[in-house]
Amino acid sequence: MKPLVMLYLLLLTLPAQAKTSLYGQANGYGQLAASDAGSSVQLETHLSEFGFRGNTPVAANSAFFDLAVGLVTYAQDGCCPQLVRSEVGLRSDQGALTLFYGDSPLARSNKFFTLMHRDPDALTGALGYSQASSDNLAVGLGSVDGLSYRAPVIADRLQLEWAVIPAERLGGETGLSFAADYADARRRLSLALELNGTHQNSQLMRLIGDWVSKGLTVGAGLQLSTSSVSDARALTLISFTRIPFRLASNPSTLRWLVSANRLISPGSADQEQYYTSLVQELNLTDKVSAFGFVELDWPDRAAERVAYAGVGLNIEF
Repeated sequence: MKPLVMLYLLLLTLPAQAKTSLYGQANGYGQLAASDAGSSVQLETHLSEFGFRGNTPVAANSAFFDLAVGLVTYAQDGCCPQLVRSEVGLRSDQGALTLFYGDSPLARSNKFFTLMHRDPDALTGALGYSQASSDNLAVGLGSVDGLSYRAPVIADRLQLEWAVIPAERLGGETGLSFAADYADARRRLSLALELNGTHQNSQLMRLIGDWVSKGLTVGAGLQLSTSSVSDARALTLISFTRIPFRLASNPSTLRWLVSANRLISPGSADQEQYYTSLVQELNLTDKVSAFGFVELDWPDRAAERVAYAGVGLNIEF
């Protein structure tokens, strides 16, 4: 049975008196895309999402669920709903057992790179997705179905999480994902490993951390991806900085990210890809923010350079 079907069946078993809340955000922006081939103006709403979550006591445990749907814009079909995230599970003093669709334990560390709930710049460029995916290499992007166990926090600082990712087809390989996350008042560190996650016969390792001083955040990460199918491997180095300041008496944050990707594939010349982006969020109220961004994606062949710049508005509810 597909995990998503099981999710809906489990949701039906939750009592009607479960504490349920609605949430979401309306997010839209316009951007200018430019390359050697020309330029175009694009309007995007795919960062918008809405959902509902809730929990209810079950004996000594707490049953919980979360379901989020996003809106994807297609040129011919208009806006279409798309499942972003769903989970249902049980939580107790012994940890949390969750049936989920969405980010794996490794992919949750993508939050290190982001400024807002969902940023307008592309992590696909930062992590070299287009080059790596063609060689069956995972980069920690993409949603998966799985069953996870999150252990209780150790010494108020260390969190461990495991997930089993069932094969999507008969004869496929079962996937595993593991993350160990450390956090204190000034530092965060995540070490994660994943086998057969978004790509079959793939292996992915990520180490990432950041440090905070007087509101300024500085971080860096290392990612190594290999494939036992193509014998290719990819290495990613990434650094990021978040700088808080005030603009016209409103709080604002600037996030700068830089990454370098190297793809080594048997029988082909090594490929390199570089990426940088700036995202600024200006909080107009506690629920409304304006944002702007600039990003540049350039592989080692100059003709493929692409630049983006845009502004938008995000409204939470």
